[in-house]
Amino acid sequence: MKFVYINLRRKKDRAKTFVDTIFERVEACDGLKLKEDKYRKIWADKVGIDEAILTEKWLMNRSNFKTLSNKFDYVLKRVGCYLSHLYALIMAEEQPILILEDDAQALQQVTKESLNNLLKDTEKEITFLGCAFHGYHKYDLTNPFINITTQHITGAFSYYVKNPKNIVRVLKSVFQENKKSYDKNKDWYSGKIKMRMRPIDEMYLLFNSNNMSCFLMPLIYTHPYEANNSDINNQGKAYEYKKLAITFYPKQLTTD
Repeated sequence: MKFVYINLRRKKDRAKTFVDTIFERVEACDGLKLKEDKYRKIWADKVGIDEAILTEKWLMNRSNFKTLSNKFDYVLKRVGCYLSHLYALIMAEEQPILILEDDAQALQQVTKESLNNLLKDTEKEITFLGCAFHGYHKYDLTNPFINITTQHITGAFSYYVKNPKNIVRVLKSVFQENKKSYDKNKDWYSGKIKMRMRPIDEMYLLFNSNNMSCFLMPLIYTHPYEANNSDINNQGKAYEYKKLAITFYPKQLTTD
């Protein structure tokens, strides 16, 4: 299994948290720099797509990228986050991978052995080791792997992927040219249907809604959403997290 954390080059202070840990660094895409021709070409090559896809013309077409914003900078930050996660998954090749964003906060100490033991029995495509819950919900906590069948859970700051190539296939489907795009389609998993691009955690809702993901209990990682300090994809101000009543384990979970 690969253990990686995603980190912007200009955020070396956060990388210090991972010194002498089991995680290796994957450089994040700095979304706003995609305005630069050279940087845009570098990232197009990294993920194997046409450079034209990362231009304002393509990204601000709402048939390609799902957003309510008409601000290009807003979209670029989310594209940077998307490309960062996609690249980490591509680098994993056929190995299972655990991905952290660099501001994920550990709730307990872990080792390679303990994480491997925790995750070896998961049957889902994606297993979240940390996630945000919208509101309060009841779950059966008798099984450590709790199925996600709703869109109440979001966050891409800490998750395990059993078969990265399957996720890459879905994430890259958004870049297909000359095809109608969909938000929902029964064949979404094939990679042959062009799904409309959106922020990475919203793309993972495809897996949640189709019973292909779960979260691990107890959670291993949390995330400082209320601090609004994500540099890759800072949605805190726009969505006013406090008003959405997003909370973390253990407050929001009860046993049926």
